[in-house]
Amino acid sequence: MSCVLPPSEMEISNAGHRYKVDILYGPTKVCGVLKHRTTRVEHIKEKLEKLGFEVKLRRTIDYEMVIFAFEGHTVFTCLATNLSVLGCSTYDPTACRLIKLMLAERNHAKLRCKLC
Repeated sequence: MSCVLPPSEMEISNAGHRYKVDILYGPTKVCGVLKHRTTRVEHIKEKLEKLGFEVKLRRTIDYEMVIFAFEGHTVFTCLATNLSVLGCSTYDPTACRLIKLMLAERNHAKLRCKLC
């Protein structure tokens, strides 16, 4: 499965405003060693930054959890094991769904700004 975004959704955010996304990642256990690793979220961070988001990685104590927040509001959570470790968000269905969700949140926020 390939994650192909329509050209209208791939545009960089308007008027220099960069919407904030926080990626909170918990510790994972690999070979008996429990520690915070960014391997499964780094490619998502890079993709969102290319799309114009300001992304920050933050540690959390929630074991094997990854939480994605748009402008301070949680919009998506999953187990770290649901994300690809290969570093390619294009073929990772969970990452693809997440990126589309963040774009929808951004588009909704833009619409709210126009109405204000």
